[in-house]
Amino acid sequence: MCSPQTRQHRQHQQPYQTPNQTHPLGLSSYAVRYAAAAGLDAAGFVAAVAEMGFQRALLCENIKLGDPAAVRRTAEDCGIQVELGIKGLSAPVLFAALDLCPKLGSDYLRVVVDVPAPGVSHPQWIEQTRELIRSALPRLHRDGIHLGIENHFDLTTKELVELVEAIADPAVGLIYDSTNHLGFIEKPEETLDYMLPYLSGVHLKDYIVFRVPGGHRIQGITLGDGLLDVDRIVRKIDEAHPTIPITLELSLLKPEVEQETPALLLAAEAEPIKISLERLLATLGRAGRCCPET
Repeated sequence: MCSPQTRQHRQHQQPYQTPNQTHPLGLSSYAVRYAAAAGLDAAGFVAAVAEMGFQRALLCENIKLGDPAAVRRTAEDCGIQVELGIKGLSAPVLFAALDLCPKLGSDYLRVVVDVPAPGVSHPQWIEQTRELIRSALPRLHRDGIHLGIENHFDLTTKELVELVEAIADPAVGLIYDSTNHLGFIEKPEETLDYMLPYLSGVHLKDYIVFRVPGGHRIQGITLGDGLLDVDRIVRKIDEAHPTIPITLELSLLKPEVEQETPALLLAAEAEPIKISLERLLATLGRAGRCCPET
């Protein structure tokens, strides 16, 4: 649950994007992957998201959901908008998620398509994915849910754009992840430019690349300390889509703690998250946008 101080501070905030609001800022459960692996559940994560000053919480497949009603109560108490994330697109997974979204109060479903089933060719997989999403459009419209497809390591950027163009429905868009382009040896700006007309969300994280025996290693790092031109990326997004959610999703090495409890791991993971949030707010300020209250 949120502390009384957090509830009082956030009472007058509106976590939903409006025409008069800048980007709602969110945090992905992958940003606290070690605390989640140690037992931090969705309700605890939502409360932590509020304490750190975000407006949205993305619940991905790495965190235990527990009781959806309890998660929703915590989110409403804390003034947090929940998003749900799924990986591996199939009819059972997709429609189970669509059943779950209203229970959580989620207005956004993040989708990672993932790899095809054995025996299914790549072109067949794309066609099946397109038709499956089309079959879900009535549910998306009825429940007011937006489906965002994230660039990952499954479909190329070109294939993702063509998929959304073929579906041609405002309830379906793309999520730009600022590191996953590396899976196809693309520059972050190139991936963003191609996806930009169809963006409905952003997962922002930074990275470094260094040599190791036999090749190179890509490693996540606190936002602003790596190779990503954060100012340039955020400025492009802001100019094209000034109110879509921006979600921080750090991929860092496991922190050293005295005991690997959810509380201690969360406290350690929260430090680079807070620094990244401060830098993102400063970047939005430099882009000429009013920043959300924290």
